[in-house]
Amino acid sequence: MTTARRRGKKDSKTRTRLIDEALILLSEEGISALSARNLAQRLELSFQIVHYYFKSMDDLLIAVIEQSITGVLDTLEKAVVSDNPLATLIELHQGTAGVGMGLEFEIYAGRRPALRDTVKRYIELFRQAELEVVSCHLKKHNLDKTLPALPITVMLTSAFRVLVVEDAVGVTRGHEETLTWLSSLLNYPFPPSTPAITSPLDPPPSES
Repeated sequence: MTTARRRGKKDSKTRTRLIDEALILLSEEGISALSARNLAQRLELSFQIVHYYFKSMDDLLIAVIEQSITGVLDTLEKAVVSDNPLATLIELHQGTAGVGMGLEFEIYAGRRPALRDTVKRYIELFRQAELEVVSCHLKKHNLDKTLPALPITVMLTSAFRVLVVEDAVGVTRGHEETLTWLSSLLNYPFPPSTPAITSPLDPPPSES
């Protein structure tokens, strides 16, 4: 009978370091660069330590997704009871690293059954949290009778993905016009551009 391989504790500092460094690596080089050897070298550890804590690289990716989205959901939950809930959601959508990784996770999960259910579950949780923020904003501005919250939520997600991804490669045509239109539609003062900012999905700053 085969004995299950022993795994490191989930609350281990080494496991947390691996997840944090994986997040930085993903934001800098993408999923294709994530390997046990590459990750371990960045932390000056043996590559076997990665497999001690994670039975596969898919499991490591799931841990990264879970850690990232937990921070996002906490932020949106607080936004609902704030004076300006939509501001928090817009800041999340303007986080360049977060948008890029989110897109990569979705594309990659389409080819990896082990990841698909996890990514699907967290997208749905994020969508629900977004919807609550948008609904709150619409009610505050008496727009909930004329604007449907769910389509507006999907539209904002889609629009900011395009704006952030295009801005990263220097394409800005139509961006200010789009933000001006959204500002008028939602009675919200969008900034004139989409600067990269830090969001809970962006990687933690590396120590100097």
